[in-house]
Amino acid sequence: MSIDPPRDRFEFWVRFVFGAVFGPLLGLMLVWWILPNIAMSWLVALCAAVFFGLAAAFWGDRFWHFLLGLFRWW
Repeated sequence: MSIDPPRDRFEFWVRFVFGAVFGPLLGLMLVWWILPNIAMSWLVALCAAVFFGLAAAFWGDRFWHFLLGLFRWW
């Protein structure tokens, strides 16, 4: 994936916020099935928020298309 830098700061922060919101949701759903420790689950969710936020901010739509492509059933 090549980096698609945001055009301005506002776009960067909008992308980052949406990535940071959806990252922990997906992270917590996966982690609660795997890790019984609640503290570790929240740590993974925090790391997912940062990772998803930065990935969405720098790669934009390419990141979301890649992520949704992982969840295709057909």
